[in-house]
Amino acid sequence: MKIPLIRVNHKNHNIAFFFNALYSAIIFAIILTFNDYIDQFLDKKALKDHYKKSIKVFIHLMITFIFTIGLIYLFWVIFGWGNTFLG
Repeated sequence: MKIPLIRVNHKNHNIAFFFNALYSAIIFAIILTFNDYIDQFLDKKALKDHYKKSIKVFIHLMITFIFTIGLIYLFWVIFGWGNTFLG
């Protein structure tokens, strides 16, 4: 049984769209922020370009996965949002 910190009417479409937009904005902001750090890190390494691209894709996948899971659990605890992700 979930007990959110802030009760929200999830059946209201405006609220659902708001949470989806907030979630997407946070994830994309994290991706774009880390993209610069990844580029700086890989530019210092003496690797071939195709290795750099593969490593960059893998790092992006891991960062996106970790922050998505963390953000969904945070939204679950605070607002009770994320039934489709957490079942």
